[in-house]
Amino acid sequence: DQVREMGALAKGAGLNIDFFPTNFVIRDGLIWYVDYECNDYTEKWNFENWGIRFWSRTPEFMEHLEYLKQHEKNMKSVTDPVFCDRIFQLLPSRQRETQNMKPERCTVHYFVEKLLPEERGSIPYLPTTADLLRFLEERYPEQTALSDTDRTLTYMELVRHVGCRRSLLVKKGIQPGTNVGILGRNSIEAVEWFLALTSYGCTAVMLPAVLQPEVLAGAIPFYEIVAVIPDAEQLPKLANIQVPCIGMTEEDESFADVKAVKKTDRAAIFFTGGTTGKPKGVILSQGAIMRGSLNGTYRPGTMYGQTLIAVLPFTHVFGLIFSMLSALYAG
Repeated sequence: DQVREMGALAKGAGLNIDFFPTNFVIRDGLIWYVDYECNDYTEKWNFENWGIRFWSRTPEFMEHLEYLKQHEKNMKSVTDPVFCDRIFQLLPSRQRETQNMKPERCTVHYFVEKLLPEERGSIPYLPTTADLLRFLEERYPEQTALSDTDRTLTYMELVRHVGCRRSLLVKKGIQPGTNVGILGRNSIEAVEWFLALTSYGCTAVMLPAVLQPEVLAGAIPFYEIVAVIPDAEQLPKLANIQVPCIGMTEEDESFADVKAVKKTDRAAIFFTGGTTGKPKGVILSQGAIMRGSLNGTYRPGTMYGQTLIAVLPFTHVFGLIFSMLSALYAG
């Protein structure tokens, strides 16, 4: 009834929402819609013609529930209480009672069975980008980390470059805990700066290269950005904006070590814009970024020694986290 009421309210606003059950969470006896997707209203995708399939014992609902049951043994524990509550409420009450299940013990399937058996569990969950950098230097020092048309970096060289960029942050007076924008197209330098900022304790604000000067003029003060790191192509957009700039290719000759960042610390702000109609700045913690990076290593076959082409922009979570950082994670 609650979901039906949501559908009616959305219809009154000229919208449809995505009624698939995993787009909702339960809190204090109420169902909350948490997905970003809202589309123009059509009869085809309203609750009565579409959503009801997943909110009663229809074949579609039972098929999805059976899928969850079949894959339960392959699931991997998570600690996100909102997600656990959602999965917990989908389980039949009899199953919850007989297994003495609690929300915090519920699990999610991460496609671990797609990995080679000998590789499952071979990459640990690292809670911060500072931990990731230490891990990469120790695990894959001489292997190729990043490559473009001009150069190739080993993991040891990558860690060194990131440390030199942290040193430049110190010399520029950038304080940990502040927001720093990265503005440019995909490059090795953009990856280094992201790792430098997040392992230094700053929040990396990933500014899409398509943003125009008037948008940047509003976004920079709104997100309290204390400095921007643009590439040469983007630098002219900042000519009339009062914000310090650090060149994308700048780095210091000295090395600065990582800061003591925590899993719960804010690490980055990414912008949404495809499903919502209006872009929003979404804050991601260190732990969230690293969980997404680990999830991206779960690929069919071996997770090691793969070469990925960076097609999606690094200002998108799939481009930077689920592809780039995942590739680095797995060597």
